[in-house]
Amino acid sequence: MSDGCGQNHTGPADPAAKRRKGLILTPSPPYIVTADAQALHDKGPEPVKDDIWMRDEVQSPCVKLCVVHPEERICVGCFRSIEEISTWSRMTHEERAAIMADLPARSPRLAKRRGGRMGRLDR
Repeated sequence: MSDGCGQNHTGPADPAAKRRKGLILTPSPPYIVTADAQALHDKGPEPVKDDIWMRDEVQSPCVKLCVVHPEERICVGCFRSIEEISTWSRMTHEERAAIMADLPARSPRLAKRRGGRMGRLDR
């Protein structure tokens, strides 16, 4: 075969050699789809049930405002100490519940101002 450039462009003659070189594309094997598989496909994915993922655990009080107060050494967002934050996932249900009950009493520890104009006037 010639394309007019003067060179002979011939490839392998037999189809198996052409297939090995990628010159002939072979169709993929046909897939057999059963009626059950087609029904599942048509129905779509089953929704995830929330009851599987819900646990009877005390949720974390974290509000994603993670800043530790320099004097009180508690988080200004959730009022937990660094130790309580780091061990939260390993605590028992009772330990978590006790900390959650204590958190509202910790908030006044951070209520006073640390600076600004009013802080300078008090000095």
